[in-house]
Amino acid sequence: MKKLIPDVICESVFAIDLDKLKKRDISGLLVDIDNTLVPWGEPEMEGAFVAWVKEVKQKGFKVCLVSNAKKPRAENFATLLDIPAVGLALKPLGRAFRRGMALLNLGPREVA
Repeated sequence: MKKLIPDVICESVFAIDLDKLKKRDISGLLVDIDNTLVPWGEPEMEGAFVAWVKEVKQKGFKVCLVSNAKKPRAENFATLLDIPAVGLALKPLGRAFRRGMALLNLGPREVA
């Protein structure tokens, strides 16, 4: 199975230019949990990250968590954020990313 490699890497989700993504016809985001939205293993998410996901959704993006974390951990955060999740993703393999895209009903050219 082919590994997926990002075109762009940001220091933080807060550095993602959502308007630029919209201009590129991106309508969905596949987002990791550990070391992206929370420090590795942290059981709770800071309010700023919850607010960021809310803002992203308000701007019309669909969001799915794609994480190597165990399914219960991924599902707990997904429930908090009211978004779908794929746990035990085995990233960087592509299967979980395709599953996330299917949950959002989007194709590869529509997600970041």
